[in-house]
Amino acid sequence: MYPVKNTKDHTVAIVAIEAMICDSQLHEVITSILKIYQNFTGLINDNERDTLTGLLNRKTFDYKINKILVQMQEEAKLKNDEANKAYFLAIFDIDHFKRVNDEFGHLIGDEVLLLFSQLMTQTFRSRDQIFRFGGEEFVGVFECSSHDDIPNVLNRFREKVGGFDFPQVGKVTVSAGYTQIFAYDLPSQLIDHSDLALYFAKNNGRNRVSFYEQLIADGALQENKKEGDIELF
Repeated sequence: MYPVKNTKDHTVAIVAIEAMICDSQLHEVITSILKIYQNFTGLINDNERDTLTGLLNRKTFDYKINKILVQMQEEAKLKNDEANKAYFLAIFDIDHFKRVNDEFGHLIGDEVLLLFSQLMTQTFRSRDQIFRFGGEEFVGVFECSSHDDIPNVLNRFREKVGGFDFPQVGKVTVSAGYTQIFAYDLPSQLIDHSDLALYFAKNNGRNRVSFYEQLIADGALQENKKEGDIELF
C-alpha cells in the first residue's frame, strides 16, 4: 500500500500493488514513479496557484471563467435544466490595506493576506472558485441555485472577516462587488461590472457588498450603452 500525496504533503489516495514477489527493487521502482507523479502535480500546482496564499492565480482565472461560459452556452442551447442555475463573479478588496502595510510593514501585510485567504477557503463552499488577482484583491466565481443565495454567501464571509482578530493588526474589514454571469458575457465585462460595484461599496462606507445589476436598476450606476462604458455617481 503506497500513499499518494498532494503538494501540501496530505495523503489524497492509496495505491494498492498486488505482486507475486514484493522485493526491495519493486519497492524502489514504485516509490520512484510516485515521486515523479508528485513532482509533476507540484509543477502544475505552482503554475496554477498564487505563491503566497495557495489560491488559484489570475492566469488560471482566464481558463476557468471561459470554461464556465462555454458550459453555460451549451446548457442554454440544449435547454438543459442546469441552465436554471445562476453564476456570479465577485471581487473582494481588503479595506485600508495600504494602512496595514504602512503601519505594520509588508511582512505583517503578507500575513494578513494569508489569513484572509484561509478565511475564504474555510467560509466558501468547495465548488466555489477563489482566485488571488494580486495585492489585496481577490476574485470568486460562485454557482447558486437561487439569486437569493449569493448575497448570503458573500455577507457571511464579510461578517467572518469583520469578526476575526488578525495578529498584531486587530480588526480588518472587506468590501465586495459582484455581478451575474450570463452565457455570452465577456470576462473583461464581468470584471468591469464587479469592479464598479466594488468601487461603489468602497465609496459608500466600505465593509459592504454591492450588486452591479441592482445598482443599475436603482440608478446608482448608469450604463452608457452607446460606448459600453459605465459612469459612477
